Amino acid sequence: FKFCPCCDTPLERPYGDRDYYCPNTACYGRVQSALEHFVSREAMDIRHLGKETLGALSAKGTISCWGDIMRLTAEDLVSFGGVGKKNADKIYEEIQRCWTKDFWRLLHGISIPLIGAASAKLLAEKLDPQNVLGTLHLVEKIPNFGPERFEQLRLFFTDPVNFQLFKEFVSNSFFIEALRYSR
Repeated sequence: FKFCPCCDTPLERPYGDRDYYCPNTACYGRVQSALEHFVSREAMDIRHLGKETLGALSAKGTISCWGDIMRLTAEDLVSFGGVGKKNADKIYEEIQRCWTKDFWRLLHGISIPLIGAASAKLLAEKLDPQNVLGTLHLVEKIPNFGPERFEQLRLFFTDPVNFQLFKEFVSNSFFIEALRYSR
């Protein structure tokens, strides 16, 4: 493919990556892919929240980013019409468990280009979630991390929307408490 199959935007390949990506942040396919990645077993592991439910919530405008998933309530899930009360309660419980998961899972789940699970684990050891911009310089000291990954990380966290979502997550008292016990 040379063009995104969802929005027809020319695809780009970041330096050092083997895959091509749609650069259009409003592309439905890109948004859907990021949502599916965030809830995946490899990232935040939110069970019972599958492609169909994510797609329906996204199509209705209920969610458009990972931060929206974290704000979902059981009532939100029931009211959109595609989830029964029992399943909505299960999904809500899974979402609440995210607040206590390892920091690397969040870093991996938020879809920073060139940052996979292994890189996210390394980052979690260096970055202070409460002061990510102030500790970003420590990432440069990670052996074999590379300037391309560092640049993608810097671009992600200096984007005001991304930074605000991240700050909102790491400011949650459940996350802070879990982080204190995991370090």
